[in-house]
Amino acid sequence: MNTVTLSVIVPVYNGGNTLKQCIRSIVGQTYTDFELIIVNDGSTDESLAIAEQYAKEDARVRVLTQENKGVSAARNYGIQEARGTWITFVDADDYLDTNCFDAVLKNEEINSAELILWNRMDVYRNRTEEKRIFIEDEWKHFSINDLTEKVFYNKSGNLELGSVYCRLFRRNIIDEEDIRFDNSLTMGEDIVFMLDYLKVARQFYYVDKVLYYRCMVENSAMHGFNPQIQQCLVRFLKTIQQHIKIEENIKIRSAYQVYVLRGPVTNYMECYLCNSKNKNGNKQRFKELDTFLKIEVIANAMEQIHYGWLSKRLKVKLFCVRHRCLFVLDHWYRRKDYL
Repeated sequence: MNTVTLSVIVPVYNGGNTLKQCIRSIVGQTYTDFELIIVNDGSTDESLAIAEQYAKEDARVRVLTQENKGVSAARNYGIQEARGTWITFVDADDYLDTNCFDAVLKNEEINSAELILWNRMDVYRNRTEEKRIFIEDEWKHFSINDLTEKVFYNKSGNLELGSVYCRLFRRNIIDEEDIRFDNSLTMGEDIVFMLDYLKVARQFYYVDKVLYYRCMVENSAMHGFNPQIQQCLVRFLKTIQQHIKIEENIKIRSAYQVYVLRGPVTNYMECYLCNSKNKNGNKQRFKELDTFLKIEVIANAMEQIHYGWLSKRLKVKLFCVRHRCLFVLDHWYRRKDYL
């Protein structure tokens, strides 16, 4: 099997509207020693045709097809077929800076690194917002022992090391440790994958540049209306808590525990209870919130909430959840701006 330096894995399901921009940003890279693996996850739109056309025009592009099994299965298929020393993941509705791979790979300093990280720009319809990983500016090389909980988890409530985009992973570590995405999860699969990888990766290299553009779409899986989100959240919480129990590194365990106490509750508000598409009346929604907060795994999480260094805004949100202040929560989540 001929190897390349980098395998870029792009899962796609009915992403025809954005896929061309994504692919162009990858094949147009100034760095050329890579393969692009597009995994068509049973798309019913023109996604497969678009991918196959690029594969005809560029030998670095490979197209894999499977029946619709979800993003985790698609990424795992890509990992299985990858030939690169490094692996990175790009979502089909996102795109890269033209110099992304040059900036992170053309540097001998990365030779000892097991994980490479860089920054992103969140792109909304009428605005952009830069997202930097909270690592000291002078840091380039660092180890797992250099990190604090604040690096893992920022004041806005985001788990900075909980996503797989803006990352380069060593394929040999993924293979040797049999690290894969959990097919049973319909949300939070990135977080579980990262937690498994951080159990074994110890040396990091940070590139303090914005090189990934993440398109924020209102109806995406993370932000769109989802009446079934309660079941998804409970399954995710149970999975992540099992992983946390066996995590030996106290900093990792603490950071992920804080996220578990906050993230799913916010997702429930945004994607269901306080979503503008939820037409239930206040009385019904109050009852649903009360039931949600009494679920054992949710109740335990809320009981142990650690406010720590969280922003005042997030503290208020969590306070409102605990005290069932639907009016205030509606103000935030029903008017959330993706424009």
